Amino acid sequence: GSITVFTGGGNTLISGQKQTLTYASPATMAPTVNYTPTDAVNYIGPSNTGYPAGSVPGIFVGLQEASSDITRTIGDGKFKGLLDIRDTDLPALQGQLDELTEKLKTEINKIHNQGAGFPPATGLTGDRYIEGGGAFSGTGDIRVGIVDGNGALIEQSIFVMTAYTTNATLVAALNGMTNMSAAINSTGKLVLTGLNNYRVTINELNSSVSGAGKLSKGFSDFFGLNNFLTTTENYSLYRTDLSSNATGSVIGTNGTVQLSGNDGTAWKADVAYTAGDSLNDLANKINLVGTLGTENISAEVVSDGTGFRIEIRDADGDDFSIVETGDGSLLSDTGLRNDVRGISTRLGVRADIQSSTFYVSRGALQSNTYNSAGTTTFTSPTQVVGTGDAQTLIFTGKGLTTTTINYTEASSTPTSIATAINSDATLQAANISASVVVNGANFFLKIVDGDAGNFRIADSGTALGMSSTQGVTIGDGSVAKDMAAMFESTITFLAAPADGTGLAQSNTTLADYSARILASNSAIVETIQRGVGFQEALSIELFSKHSSISSVNMDEELSNMIIFEQAYLAAARMITTTTELFKVLADMV
Repeated sequence: GSITVFTGGGNTLISGQKQTLTYASPATMAPTVNYTPTDAVNYIGPSNTGYPAGSVPGIFVGLQEASSDITRTIGDGKFKGLLDIRDTDLPALQGQLDELTEKLKTEINKIHNQGAGFPPATGLTGDRYIEGGGAFSGTGDIRVGIVDGNGALIEQSIFVMTAYTTNATLVAALNGMTNMSAAINSTGKLVLTGLNNYRVTINELNSSVSGAGKLSKGFSDFFGLNNFLTTTENYSLYRTDLSSNATGSVIGTNGTVQLSGNDGTAWKADVAYTAGDSLNDLANKINLVGTLGTENISAEVVSDGTGFRIEIRDADGDDFSIVETGDGSLLSDTGLRNDVRGISTRLGVRADIQSSTFYVSRGALQSNTYNSAGTTTFTSPTQVVGTGDAQTLIFTGKGLTTTTINYTEASSTPTSIATAINSDATLQAANISASVVVNGANFFLKIVDGDAGNFRIADSGTALGMSSTQGVTIGDGSVAKDMAAMFESTITFLAAPADGTGLAQSNTTLADYSARILASNSAIVETIQRGVGFQEALSIELFSKHSSISSVNMDEELSNMIIFEQAYLAAARMITTTTELFKVLADMV
């Protein structure tokens, strides 16, 4: 006389009396909010601090404890459909949109940072968090030019990235320019400001700067000084790419990363790692650094679908940065970067560009033409350039490997140096050439790039004094053309979401990837609609069949009624006739 109902996982739903189902819905849902199953490595039970781990609690039957969480045991019905939408379908679509947005921002800004508006901006503010005492990791050179409203060069300096080991030393060097100030503002962003109403422009030349999330980027691109697209980024949480397991090797070389920040007091901490380290190893090494514990920064291995990640989080929500300080490969091996989930909800065009399209990069600080400073001293193309020893012209940039031209000040002439440059195969391939140009009664050495590409010349001597005096012109729209062409360029898109339930990793264009998002999700919708249509048609057919067998058919019953009535009348007539026959027989007797 009783019934007991269990879930597929063995939890009791009814046993004499019903059990209470409990679910505390989050106040808001966001791309960073998710349900953490009970078998996840980072699961936190209901009675523990920090529950629920992903901000979405479980569905409990009876007591609120891990063994009573039935979320993943629901296998059918409307509940299951809603859970699939919440935990699988919508996160997959969000992951695809975020992957598209991140690549769009990265590629557009990479190109836009190579140019300058016209007239250029009076100040540039980065979007990447840095701390003054934190490590700086860069190679190559940059050229910073201060120009007037017409783009004419007022002041310039060449900065060699390898000369700076911290952000503070870099800022100090930038502050050496007369008409520009450099600072790290209160939010940890690099700010370059033109003084005396002058404007700031940057030529990235062959610079390469790296940090978590941005590896081998041009100087301006790395700091986000001249971005076209902006997003509000979270630098209090960093995540690695998805790994298939938490105990297998993910690191290829030994190295050290430095974490640094400023929550009222500047701090930094170095974390050493070794080749062969796993996610678990890395998390343990981070958590053993006392400074990070003091700053409430910890690392945790978390489950993500069928894979694992490391999350490095500041529990107080304070920003911090992560930079390699040696030749290690942690950042490239793990893809560690600040949390970009939900980036598609935060994307926008830079505010001052929205206000004035003059700030769209239409020109650039050029460095494709160099002149010797001997314009007034070389009276002949064959005049000896100086009295010094052997020197070297070093050519870099424009994709060049370092190319050198040797000369001796006490014996070389503008003509002999030009001949040496024009005879170099590497420079010929780059379309860089030299000539001796007459200027009134004097001569000077001129070196140009025939493709108008930017390059750098460093001279170990002083007799030639090679320099570029180019500023910024309105340009030919080449940067805008490059941004447009980028939409047809092949880009590597990671699997989205990372657990592979959505779009697989692919090399394609932004337009094609966008189309794949639409096609993939449209196909899913079409499949579901067809399934619903089939089930509805089957249901109707089964109901009709059932009705034809077990339900009342009025036409059939009416026909039977007529038959029964006629049979009754016939039977009544037979009875009447028989009665009369018995009466006649009785009378005869």
